[in-house]
Amino acid sequence: MKDYRQNMEAQKFYHVFNRGINSEQIFKCESNYFFFMRRCKEILPESMHVFAYCLMPTHFHLLVKIKENTKPAESFRRLFTSYSKAINNQERRHGGLFEKPFRRLHVDSESYLRQVVLYIHRNPIHHGIKKKPEDWEFSSFSDILNNKPAFENIFDTVDWFENRDNFFYCHKQEIMHYHDIDIE
Repeated sequence: MKDYRQNMEAQKFYHVFNRGINSEQIFKCESNYFFFMRRCKEILPESMHVFAYCLMPTHFHLLVKIKENTKPAESFRRLFTSYSKAINNQERRHGGLFEKPFRRLHVDSESYLRQVVLYIHRNPIHHGIKKKPEDWEFSSFSDILNNKPAFENIFDTVDWFENRDNFFYCHKQEIMHYHDIDIE
């Protein structure tokens, strides 16, 4: 059985994901995605490097590597609290927005690392929002395609696939056969 509540250790990679309570939307409009990303850029680099991400209407995925002598759980608490307060104010609601606790899985091999990147980037296709990953703006796939990284380590993911051409080739193959992989 997978341990979704494991402690996050320094210098290790984790697939971090969370969703809205009762699978409700956490991003109500386009500006919410931009606000969440801005808060991620302000808060998360204190304790981790972000290598891949995808924001979906009801949930999000991140691939991160924890920095030494930091408190990643505290960074996520600050991110979720800040974002929840903003949405509660916008929607005139109160209470929690995200499921607790947020889930994380240790990524313990290079092949698993590549698999997680492919999984994260195929989320818009898997959930029927888009037909191709390049059509979804709120993903590190779009960052790489457009040479506009949201986080400084986004381009490092290309190296895990040897080069840019192979990165895109592997994603194309993944989309063609995405039912073969299930990592949640």
